[in-house]
Amino acid sequence: MTAVVPGFLLVTVLVVMIGYVRMAWWGIPRYGPHFPWIAALGATALVALVAALTRGPASPDELLFTRPANAWMESAVLAALVMLPVFGFSARSVRGRWTRNPSGPSATDWASSVFAGIMGLFAVITVVIVLGALVWR
Repeated sequence: MTAVVPGFLLVTVLVVMIGYVRMAWWGIPRYGPHFPWIAALGATALVALVAALTRGPASPDELLFTRPANAWMESAVLAALVMLPVFGFSARSVRGRWTRNPSGPSATDWASSVFAGIMGLFAVITVVIVLGALVWR
């Protein structure tokens, strides 16, 4: 058995995360302190769109709630569910760091905001593992 790693989607998420942090820092002074949350929804939608467009054919046993003809829809929904906490953690970090340093992001601010998004991904993975362990006992 070999593991399948969706490399293109992971690279896309990282690139979108870096772009998201820049856009959130740019938008806060112009549109207000709620802009990172709105931008997080947009970034989540972008990643879901990429996941849907890059989804190949699926066999019926690998799908949770759709038919193989709708594998793109399942891929988009699952990507959006996973990415909401990721960009939410990052939005929270951007907003907190902006209140401390409104002049602009330093390299530490960038790195910590991207790292917060990665921690959001680990939080999702942890919840999935715990739920899986509870269900399949």
